[in-house]
Amino acid sequence: MGIAVDPTNNRLVYVGANGSGQIRTVDPVTLDDRIFAQLAPAEAAFLDGIFFNGDSSKLYVANRSPVFRVTVVKRDTALTGVFEKHIPLASEPDGIAFHGTTGDVFTSNTDGTISRINPLTNVVTAFANGGFRGDLAAVGSDGCWYVTQDGVRYNNAATSPSGDSIVKICDGFLSQRGVIAGNLTPLTASNPTGTFHSVVAALVDTGGNPIAGIPITFQILGGPNAGVNGTSTTGANGKATFSYSSSTVGTDFLRATYQSGGQPVFTNSVSATWVTPAGTLKCDANSDGLVNRTDLVLIQQALGQSVGASDVRDYNGNLVIDPADVAGCRTRCTKLNCVI
Repeated sequence: MGIAVDPTNNRLVYVGANGSGQIRTVDPVTLDDRIFAQLAPAEAAFLDGIFFNGDSSKLYVANRSPVFRVTVVKRDTALTGVFEKHIPLASEPDGIAFHGTTGDVFTSNTDGTISRINPLTNVVTAFANGGFRGDLAAVGSDGCWYVTQDGVRYNNAATSPSGDSIVKICDGFLSQRGVIAGNLTPLTASNPTGTFHSVVAALVDTGGNPIAGIPITFQILGGPNAGVNGTSTTGANGKATFSYSSSTVGTDFLRATYQSGGQPVFTNSVSATWVTPAGTLKCDANSDGLVNRTDLVLIQQALGQSVGASDVRDYNGNLVIDPADVAGCRTRCTKLNCVI
């Protein structure tokens, strides 16, 4: 059954007993419990996931019986809401989420599909299919929607119906009240060694508004610069930046962490790949960052030429391009058999 935090008052809003048509609200401190919305029991026999929109003026409810649909409850006071409309679905909904960027509602369905609903036009489109039965779903602090499935589908299309899995769908979804959503970008990057790379952490509240003044710790978890950390504080735009350089080739994996509600929260992870600068890789005659057959051909064409001390074609360093340079560079090919 669904439960959500009311963004306007921090009360817990939850689905009542099956067949009651009730959505209830309770104060977790005083335990004051009352009806938030009373729906017609005949039209709301089995309610499940619930989620508020960005300004908490609407509550979207996965309604599984007597027909499949999303039921929209419109807030009329701080503690109550009233029925607004039903949006029919082709599949039985379970988990539900609201996308802060598009304003669309998403449902994970029991037939392994995911539906996308425009709550203004009531247009429903298929967002994903080919999965397994969806059930519990939640939005993480990274703005991604995490959906449980009672089966596993791998990247190679192989399946394991006997296992369970969690599908991650990014990003832009609204997190629950009290959770600051953090996102780290860019997801991937490639930089020559000796230059600087920057990552940006952006924090927003449940309404999508930037949050200033939050200290961010950036961590390099793995790669040639593992263990390097940095700190920065979000500005008025809710963003904090971390920049660093590398003298070693390889791929770093980074993430950021911050405090939300007194608890540490982690952003998504990103990667930064460091490569040898063009024109300095030994045997890279065409300066494309690779050593392959193209480079060997260029070196062969230069046989007999006198060159300077820094010429990448001169493998043995004797200042002349000779057959020994071709043979030596063949051992430095980036890929097996020097394939292009």
